[in-house]
Amino acid sequence: MAFPSVTPKPALGRPRRPPAPRPPPSGPPRVWTVWVTFFVALAAMLLANGVVFVVFIAAIWSPEVAARFNANPGSIIRPLAEQPAVILGSGLASVLTFAALALVAAALSPSSEMIRERLRLWQTSRWYVHGVLTTVALLGIGNLADGARTLAGASDQGALHVIARAFANMEPALLALAVVIAGLGAGVAEELFFRGYMQTRLEQRWHPVVASIATSFCFALVHFDPWHSAFAFLVGLHLAWVARRTGSILPTITAHVLNNTVSTLAASLAPDFDKGHGLRSVILGVVLFAVGAGGFWVFSRKPAA
Repeated sequence: MAFPSVTPKPALGRPRRPPAPRPPPSGPPRVWTVWVTFFVALAAMLLANGVVFVVFIAAIWSPEVAARFNANPGSIIRPLAEQPAVILGSGLASVLTFAALALVAAALSPSSEMIRERLRLWQTSRWYVHGVLTTVALLGIGNLADGARTLAGASDQGALHVIARAFANMEPALLALAVVIAGLGAGVAEELFFRGYMQTRLEQRWHPVVASIATSFCFALVHFDPWHSAFAFLVGLHLAWVARRTGSILPTITAHVLNNTVSTLAASLAPDFDKGHGLRSVILGVVLFAVGAGGFWVFSRKPAA
């Protein structure tokens, strides 16, 4: 028996409309938000360091300390600022500030990219090799800076001298804490903020060279010391080049962490090594930088096997 064909009825309700196309991008991202984030980070870091300092002063406060402080505040503040525990406390405050603001700023950026892309946290080919070679280059810059300070008669001046003297012959437990804070913490946090967030955003609006110089200048500014800032500016320029050439901050994080760790261990375990030998430090620095930067340039050009 044949059954008559049945024409399907249209579905009830209004027909669905195709999704509206996304509006075209409004142009490069805004730059003023980057500068606001930087100055907020700078103010937050200063405030956090001030809180750390107040806590340590309160811990040693006594009638005798109060009398000395009222007579000459510098007699209390200066020696306290050179204590390893105070330096590490200030370092921890800076680490937490830069790491938190980098993640928050990247999360709030008006972009369709994932957070790891906004911060250049990509695992690129040979990133570990690039990181090791960049470490060698940074150690070269560090030796150049030390040699220049010695030749200029400024080896016993500035923040670098204070840190080196505070870290000399540290107790093992305190040295381990210094490696965690000054080595691992500072290396990760500063790369997340400066090369990850700041340089990435500025390169989307400015020429890459201009963005690298601006980021390196800000990186130098937060070190608050002429010699230390000059050294940080050179380090920042090299790290900016590495991040731009590889498209990732994993090599710069690796290099920053290893460089800070080696410097911390050397300051504590070999405080008098190469002391007073400015020319030897300069020559060693040139050799290390040539090997590190040249090796990175070669390996970053060679295609992956």
